[in-house]
Amino acid sequence: MLCGLSIRNIVLIDSLDLSFSRGLTVLSGETGAGKSILLDALGVALGGRVDTSMRRDGAPQASVTATFEIKNQEFLSEFFDKSGLSVNDPEEQLLHLRRVINDDGRTRAFINDQPVTANMLREIGNLLVEIQGQFDAQGLLNSRTHLKFLDIFANHTELLSKVAGAYALLSNAKLKLKRATEELSINESRKEYLETAVEELATLKPIEGEEAKLLETRSELMNAEKIIIALNEALQFIGGEGGAITLVAKAQKTLDKTSDRITKELESLERAATELGETELVVGRLATEIELDTSQLEEIDERLNRIRILARKHGVTPDQLNSKYQEFCNQLRMIEDEASQVQTLERELESTKAKFIEDADALSKSRVKAGKRLDQAIISELKPLKLNQSKFQATIEACGESGWNVYGWDKVTFQISTNPGTPLGPLQKVASGGELSRLLLALRVALSAATPLPTLIFDEVDAGVGGAVAAAVGGRLKRLGEKIQVLVVTHSPQVAAEGHVHWKIVKDDTTGLQRTTAKELAKTERVEEIARMLSGEMITEEARAASLKLLEN
Repeated sequence: MLCGLSIRNIVLIDSLDLSFSRGLTVLSGETGAGKSILLDALGVALGGRVDTSMRRDGAPQASVTATFEIKNQEFLSEFFDKSGLSVNDPEEQLLHLRRVINDDGRTRAFINDQPVTANMLREIGNLLVEIQGQFDAQGLLNSRTHLKFLDIFANHTELLSKVAGAYALLSNAKLKLKRATEELSINESRKEYLETAVEELATLKPIEGEEAKLLETRSELMNAEKIIIALNEALQFIGGEGGAITLVAKAQKTLDKTSDRITKELESLERAATELGETELVVGRLATEIELDTSQLEEIDERLNRIRILARKHGVTPDQLNSKYQEFCNQLRMIEDEASQVQTLERELESTKAKFIEDADALSKSRVKAGKRLDQAIISELKPLKLNQSKFQATIEACGESGWNVYGWDKVTFQISTNPGTPLGPLQKVASGGELSRLLLALRVALSAATPLPTLIFDEVDAGVGGAVAAAVGGRLKRLGEKIQVLVVTHSPQVAAEGHVHWKIVKDDTTGLQRTTAKELAKTERVEEIARMLSGEMITEEARAASLKLLEN
């Protein structure tokens, strides 16, 4: 709750410190005393817009500090986690928001004396206070908040948890399927190419080292005639007339006529004769094996050409073609596996979708029932506030699948009709200013358990009404103040009498300069202030008596 407000050099305020307590706090004062200045100053501390004219003339700088007592900081934990700011000592339970306006019009913002941006100040301010007419973006006038209010009113904590869990599973299943489908789509675009490549390579049946062997065979075929002639000449030199075999035989025959010792020493000559005979047989076989087959040469050229074309096509060497073939086969199998995985993920998506639909449907049906209860609760609050001709309806519409989220599929809009025969419409477009203030009060009372904000501020919610209606407004503000902190700026004595605490805003010009000050009223002072509100500038005894009666009641 808001426990303190310190204002320095804002418009007519040079120095003002206010303290606030729980319950309903009333701020009253004559027209022009500066009540709106207080709200504007608080708005500055909460990150609101700053007008350069707000700094008091002659002051080097202006500042506003709003201090909050936070007993349970859980609702702020997300903000502090996201912003990276440190919280004060939990035992202190105080949160300080400060805004400084320099003489050049620029501002500086602080949270617990840590420098922040104005947007960060506004973000945390939206979690702490709603000032009617200033922070409507976070309040009931913003239709995006209506779903949240209805769910808290209906105590949907358990159902919301189930729907959020089901949506998380559904979102994850969608994401996995999307990624798998995209991957498959990319690979499917290569499938035709891979199938063609595998078919070509399977037909070719490349063998590692085949190119070298083909080149060797080709070389032999191209030189076959020369090789045959060379082999035949070699045969003549080895075994022909006058060849090596004949000469070795003659040498053996000549040496056989010498001594046995010489013959034994020249056994190598006998081995040479044997090896020459074997060599003659090998050369003869090679000469007969080599054929002048031009068709085989054409086949080899064609094979080499096919091997080299595919090697260039796939950016590998001929010896790597077989490995490339295996790689392409593996890629094709992967595509087939991915297609199977996509089918599995599609079934998983259908399963998680069915679970989300089941949980979201249960939540939606519960909202419809709660919406009817809320309609009756608010309509019952409207009658005493002179809005008995008004109609209220929490309209619940189901969104298409694109609108599904962690809260289900419903869109909730609070609608009002203030005149008989007129159609229901959005709150801010249908109700007039005075009607809207009372309507928001009725909504707040009916939704008091669903109010996430620690502090609510109403600015002249009683405008244009008096008597029993003003008393009804005051009674409802007091009821609301029993659950959360409520501040109200009022001109109504009936409303002022309901306050737990009463501050009077006064414009002081005793020094010759107009200054706005504030005073917390004791009981006797409250009697005088409420009497002034009843009778005007001239306070009568009758007014004092009526004031005392209002306070006693």
